[in-house]
Amino acid sequence: MNPASVPDEFELFDHVPVGVCVVDERYSIVCWNRILEEWTGIDRSEVLQTNLLSRFEHLAQDRYRSRLENVLGGGPPAIFSHELHPQLLLSARADAGLRAQKTTASSLTAGTPPKGMLLLTVEDLTEPEGTLDKIARLREQALGEIEERKRAERALSEQKRRLDITLRSIGDGVITTDVNGRVGLMSRTAEQLTGWRVSEARGKPIEEIYRTYCAKTGQQRRSPARETLEKNRIFRSTGGETLMSKDGTQRHIDESAAPITDGSGAAIGAVLVFQDITERIRVEKELLKARKLESIGILAGGIAHDFNNLLTAIMGSITLAKMHMDPKDKACQVLENADAAANRAKKLIQHLVTFADGGAPIKRPALIGEIVTEAARSALNGSAVECRLVGAEEPARAEVDREQIKWAVHNIITNAEQAMSGQGKIDISIGSGVFEPVIAGERRIENYIKISVTDEGVGIQEEHLGKIFDPFFSTKEKECGLGLSTAYSIVARHGGTIEVDSKPGRDTVFHIYLPAGSAKDSPETAGAKRNARSRRILVMDDEELLRDITAKLLRALGHEALSARDGEEMLRLYAEARDAANPFHAVIMDLTIENGMGGKEAVARLLQMDPEAKAIVSSGYSADSAMSDFRRYGFCNVLIKPYELSRLKKVLSDLDQG
Repeated sequence: MNPASVPDEFELFDHVPVGVCVVDERYSIVCWNRILEEWTGIDRSEVLQTNLLSRFEHLAQDRYRSRLENVLGGGPPAIFSHELHPQLLLSARADAGLRAQKTTASSLTAGTPPKGMLLLTVEDLTEPEGTLDKIARLREQALGEIEERKRAERALSEQKRRLDITLRSIGDGVITTDVNGRVGLMSRTAEQLTGWRVSEARGKPIEEIYRTYCAKTGQQRRSPARETLEKNRIFRSTGGETLMSKDGTQRHIDESAAPITDGSGAAIGAVLVFQDITERIRVEKELLKARKLESIGILAGGIAHDFNNLLTAIMGSITLAKMHMDPKDKACQVLENADAAANRAKKLIQHLVTFADGGAPIKRPALIGEIVTEAARSALNGSAVECRLVGAEEPARAEVDREQIKWAVHNIITNAEQAMSGQGKIDISIGSGVFEPVIAGERRIENYIKISVTDEGVGIQEEHLGKIFDPFFSTKEKECGLGLSTAYSIVARHGGTIEVDSKPGRDTVFHIYLPAGSAKDSPETAGAKRNARSRRILVMDDEELLRDITAKLLRALGHEALSARDGEEMLRLYAEARDAANPFHAVIMDLTIENGMGGKEAVARLLQMDPEAKAIVSSGYSADSAMSDFRRYGFCNVLIKPYELSRLKKVLSDLDQG
């Protein structure tokens, strides 16, 4: 064979609007079409019968070669995107010309006798001005040569059969039409996406087989193949198209169409190329959602620390005042109202902090069934809604922040209750197994715990479905719109996600996915309750008001309390107490100290002084991992501001459990 000639079976590849390279089972190049010559500046005489992996050495790397060999062995087509594999097949040109944007590898059977080959199609998605005209002129010239040769009828029939085989091997959807817009050939992917077999579709109008609609208006669009046939030019969509298959399934697509012309340049047909981008759009929406939540987190992180310090002082002062008053006193009722308002402020800031870096979950082993049961009881307290819970007794365990996950489930159930106007039934199911949710922009197949919450409401409007997890979005009056976005952020920080299935007029189902684990029983439920005993506690905080309030709360619990402004003073007082044989049982340390030694450095030096020392880290907000992974830094527990007296009591009683 003349190295510069093209075998008959590959000759039609010179007339398609994409680059085509065919290699045999030894990666020897047997076809290099005119488009590749134009795009790369490499003449086919230079590459035919040469080894693909030797000429393009980066393709010999394991990450590329393994995928190529899988396709060559009969596996499914492999698509190499521009973002991950720039210039996968093409060499850089001195004139900074075209660059390959997408390469698809498909298996191909060709030759005499037939043997397995590798078909590489290269598509340029960022064609510079003038390129399309060049491709069109090249195609016209090639078609003219074909017309001049006037192939025999038998040869044309054989070529059509081989082209059909090749077409059905391509990974994209491809449909060809005649000059009247009637379907001729279809790739296997086109059959799958449209729901039509080629034997059923052949001869039918393209609009009947390939039905597309505007994603925004819902109106049916004119076929791009018609546009191409009438204007005799390449058509590329601008996005926003939805393809409806024969069975009514809708998919987002990206499409392009090019004319098939005769020797005179007149259009004699069209080729339509399209691909399913539904998953890509879904991933893009997930990433956009994450960026919105991140922006809220930046705002929350800026105010959370000081705000929670103030709330700690306010709530502590209210608690102390109530302890010195008769519950029947009218002033006590006023304090109760103030306490309730402070707790609402606490919940609001907790909503916001879950979006911030400092809202990282403090994970401990827990039974998910227990958490969901508590959340349902809390969310539906006093409601007429009936709740049916299935799977709560299952031993589904995971490492989670118990309070955060409880709050996330609480918000989902509350949303369901509000969707039914306080009447109806809510079904909650808990299960575990292998699922495939989209998390952080990619589909993951792993073991998850799945919590499904189903309501009997009116469903969610389609235009609202993509916004329900956005911060401050709500269709209800007097609602701040943070419930669902908070739940989403909490679950995302646990390595999971929330998916929703809803349409107007039918049930809505929220699916919460949490990474499953083989965690042991939670220390909060495994150990028996112990009676509190009097202790000496040292409080370290740079806020004088907080030191004073915390010390008073400790004394109200029957403990002895002293305070220190920073780490240096804390270490001095601790050493003096130890030397006087009157040691402290524990130290509560503020993580961040202005102009002084903070908790992380202080606990390290404290443990050098006394390896048995027990330190509790405390902060209103911090992005430092010492709060979420406190044991790694030597702390025995964590106390998040603002805290109530009951929480302070619980943390101190846990000291007996080590």
